[in-house]
Amino acid sequence: MKKIKLLICFLLIICTCVFCPSCNKQEEDTSIVWSFDDATLQGFTFDNDGDDCVYLVKYTGNESKIIIPDYIQTNSKKYTVTGIGKGAFRENTNITEVYISKNVNRIERSAFFHCTNLRKVNMSDSVTHLESFAFSDCKELREIHFSKNLKIIDEDCFGDCDSLSEIQLPAGLTTINNGFGNCDSIENIIIPDSVTVLYGAFINCKNLKSIIIPDSVEDINYAFYGCKNLETVEIGSKVTGMQCAFSQCIKLNSIKFRGTMDEWYGIAYTYENRECLEGVPANIIECSDGSIRRGNYY
Repeated sequence: MKKIKLLICFLLIICTCVFCPSCNKQEEDTSIVWSFDDATLQGFTFDNDGDDCVYLVKYTGNESKIIIPDYIQTNSKKYTVTGIGKGAFRENTNITEVYISKNVNRIERSAFFHCTNLRKVNMSDSVTHLESFAFSDCKELREIHFSKNLKIIDEDCFGDCDSLSEIQLPAGLTTINNGFGNCDSIENIIIPDSVTVLYGAFINCKNLKSIIIPDSVEDINYAFYGCKNLETVEIGSKVTGMQCAFSQCIKLNSIKFRGTMDEWYGIAYTYENRECLEGVPANIIECSDGSIRRGNYY
């Protein structure tokens, strides 16, 4: 009798697991899939990007909120959308928001150049590279959600984005090549300790007030040139390239260097870096082992 009861209980447990919806619930697929015809009707043009992949070549619609699809379906085949092409949305003044799909790994040169009403960009974590001028001259851009896997921000990518005031750069970013030049609203920014190159990164950001450069950074050539309200700087010990890095920072009064005095001499007194502090009022460089009074020639 006990064996029969145990068998019945076991069968009841099996039935519950098989037929209970919550026990068999699978992860919902939230992928956005469009047919090729639907994409065309909405103003999207795609082209081949390798095996089973396409990239967005051009958008000619007039929607304000843009959602890039994850896949394009044609007949029985599904293609992954992996890129946004050169100038795809260039000078489109209707766009206010854009959501980058989960498979896009690159945003090419001038993709959103001069989209003057674009206010919000949400990138998926598949994006690793933002090419030159990708969002340049987007005057109303205020909010950017960066990809966690972003590695490179190229030349003038966010140049002249006047309304951009708060930026949270992702951990893992390695390179900023003149990425945020002339962004007048930026006052403070945290640079991740994964970054090695800041070439011209914040040139002429006239309201930037303070900056801490992590020890991972090696190149700050022209990085803060012309930042006229920059007041305090802390420089990491691994910096070697510093050409015109702080030239014309006319309010810079506090400079700290986390390396030694000998290391500072080895950097600042080279021919290439001789103008790194041109026009800077600070007279003292605070190093880890003492302070240096600036000479007349650097």
